[in-house]
Amino acid sequence: MTPGVIPKRQDELAEQLGKLVVDHITPESIHSKVINDASIQNMKIFVQAEVKKALSTQKSTAQ
Repeated sequence: MTPGVIPKRQDELAEQLGKLVVDHITPESIHSKVINDASIQNMKIFVQAEVKKALSTQKSTAQ
């Protein structure tokens, strides 16, 4: 790439990148990556750990 190509075509590149994102990153694709058994299990583990941490902090500040 020669110097100055990106600044000269910045608007065109931004528009093309926007179209790419709109076409390929859909709510359905996000949903399929986030809402699956492995992700749900990881979220449960994370929430349980955070609740335990919050409860232990609460106990130590109450004493």
